[in-house]
Amino acid sequence: MSVGRRLSLQHCKGKYVYFYYLGQKDRRRPTGWCRESYIPAVNLEQQVEALYESMQLRLTMAKRLRHWLETELIAREDRNVAERDFQTKRMEKLNAQRRKLPPPEGVAHRPQG
Repeated sequence: MSVGRRLSLQHCKGKYVYFYYLGQKDRRRPTGWCRESYIPAVNLEQQVEALYESMQLRLTMAKRLRHWLETELIAREDRNVAERDFQTKRMEKLNAQRRKLPPPEGVAHRPQG
């Protein structure tokens, strides 16, 4: 599947997804005859998956990539812990402020929480 054009995605009848060549009906720069003017997205995705399965990174690249991913995951985990701590303290502060408020009119008892 190669005619030198970019692909775009089209949803048909709300359930079918197809790729098609951009400009396939461009009269100024015709693509020429193409047997596969549309291809189901599933078929193209399977071809891409097969291509990726056949690829193999050089050992040095794999090591660099693994190191970068581990570093990124640790950094994200640290940010998540910091965010969770911040939100916990924020909720504690808001609950303390809420407990200091007088009960709404017509309510004799404010539940503690």
